Amino acid sequence: MISKPEAGISPIIGVILLIFLTVVLIGGTALIFFGFADDLTEPKHAYITAEATDNATNPLVLHVWHVGDGTVLKDLIVSVNTPDGVSIGTPTKISNAFYVGETIPIEFDDSFPKGSYLVTVTGEFADGAKQVLFTKIMDLWADGQKIREVATEKLFLMADYAYWKPNKLYLTDTTPYKNILNISYWTLDLGYSGVDIQVLSNPADDYSYTYPPEAFNGTSQTFVITYTAYYIDGKSKTTVQKAVQLYVSEQPGQLGEYVRNYKIGGESLQGTGDSTHHIPLIGILSTTIWREDIEGRYIIVDGQYRPALQVNLNDPKEGASSVAITCDTEFRVGSTAYFASGETYEGNFSTFYPNTANKTAINVTLKIFDVNNTKLAEQTTVITIRE
Repeated sequence: MISKPEAGISPIIGVILLIFLTVVLIGGTALIFFGFADDLTEPKHAYITAEATDNATNPLVLHVWHVGDGTVLKDLIVSVNTPDGVSIGTPTKISNAFYVGETIPIEFDDSFPKGSYLVTVTGEFADGAKQVLFTKIMDLWADGQKIREVATEKLFLMADYAYWKPNKLYLTDTTPYKNILNISYWTLDLGYSGVDIQVLSNPADDYSYTYPPEAFNGTSQTFVITYTAYYIDGKSKTTVQKAVQLYVSEQPGQLGEYVRNYKIGGESLQGTGDSTHHIPLIGILSTTIWREDIEGRYIIVDGQYRPALQVNLNDPKEGASSVAITCDTEFRVGSTAYFASGETYEGNFSTFYPNTANKTAINVTLKIFDVNNTKLAEQTTVITIRE
């Protein structure tokens, strides 16, 4: 019988093939590894803890204990969920810059019952990286609830600027407080993302802020100022807002260039001269007054006396000769001249009285003219009437 030798591979060739396969596998693995490595970011070093409180408004506080060298913690995103994964509300961000030793009270926009919740704190860093810094199931002891807007105090915030410095805002709290000890703190939002919300331990007193050029979109910008008083009960607050138009630099055609005073006032706000109880309107596109503070001034509409707002325009500057006033409600000028909603008064006056009955807001447009009846400036202000 003839035997046929079996086919095979030389041992030397087999070794070469094994080495080749090993090199290919190592190369492929390295390629995959380093490809993923390009997507990895160095972990951040920040130590955050959370603590439950018995405060219904701030049932949770965060403590910043450590932030690594070279690490800038820009934002904290807090999520609180039920065991079923249902969010109980979006916390209000207190600030956008955090430092070691800071204690941050967390407020919620919805009410929720006390119980166990999954609390997760995610940090956002200056380089755009995000990282979970804290996650834990916690017992929240207080029944969380949204802070209620109340009228326990009637806030008055004077906002003004000088014509020669129209990018600098001056703010003063002129509230006649009934019981200032009832207030825990105040916050001031200047309506510009480049500055943090200010937390004040005392009312704003001759507060000023100069807006940088980058805050403006063109030569002028409207900033909505929000001023809030938080009460010691932790459940209520009072807020007022003003929309103020400021300018990068001196601009022709500003109302303040031609009028020294353009103010609103009522019986209790009347004062004399330049009393701080007046509310200046030059540059103010929207403001607030309380209804009970306009009692004592009246306008006759359809034979009936209606409560009216008092608006003062005094001491026109050189160059201003006459004014035109238009209102979206009835108003009188002096004691006998009456105008219907939408009608325009033209002349030279010091005070007029718009009807406020059944009104929650009044729009007033003021125009200034020179001796040739050329319009020099114009402004429309929305005056909100609060109960």
